[in-house]
Amino acid sequence: DFEGEEPSSSLGLDAHDEVEPLGPIRYDLHAQRVGLELIVTGAVGMRAALMCARCACRFETDISDQSLFCEMELKDPHTPVDLTGEVRETIILAFPTHPLCKPACRGLCPRCGADRNRERCDCKEQAEPRASVFDRLDVMERIEHGRTQKKKIEK
Repeated sequence: DFEGEEPSSSLGLDAHDEVEPLGPIRYDLHAQRVGLELIVTGAVGMRAALMCARCACRFETDISDQSLFCEMELKDPHTPVDLTGEVRETIILAFPTHPLCKPACRGLCPRCGADRNRERCDCKEQAEPRASVFDRLDVMERIEHGRTQKKKIEK
């Protein structure tokens, strides 16, 4: 077992608008040699600033994954093993696909761009134009004895 920290720069994650590493990568790993294979399991994590997918504000969060797993063939048991690629992949896959500053984030107004978390705007909510086609559809609904009946969707 071994644990520690490495600079986030070792992962080659360049800071950009959506993700900014804020500290070192933390790891807590268990390595086991089985014959000529090395099996490594454990947890990795880091602190990062992300951009909210709804309101575009920056927020800090912990990124972590408790399920790092890799196995590699050992050609020489005395040669050091580089796990940078596996740790990098695990960290990147742990990033949220739809990061939110908070679960109840209200996002930006699609008309005026106001941050709905901080201010109210007078824009009226407009239904998604693509959804209006579906509002007029008839639906076939199965009823008893295998017969079907048309039923209009009600709002």
